[in-house]
Amino acid sequence: VATFKVFSEKSRAHFQSLTADGFLTVDRDSKGFPWMAKFHLVVKVSGAEDVTRVTNLLEKASHSCLILNSVNTEKSFEFDVS
Repeated sequence: VATFKVFSEKSRAHFQSLTADGFLTVDRDSKGFPWMAKFHLVVKVSGAEDVTRVTNLLEKASHSCLILNSVNTEKSFEFDVS
């Protein structure tokens, strides 16, 4: 979300509100240690002046996030822009 906000500010992509819900699946590896198996992020942006532009910025942010790129977890994203 922070990465998206930086991208949207720099590109002047305006919107009214943003909400995000993350769902983490924790599993155990072959030795029984817990690990983060899957992460799913649902982002809803409303009041976007340019839906296509905001959607593209969300995609860019999902690939550029330092935190998400630093973990070896299956990641999926769901974007709802209106």
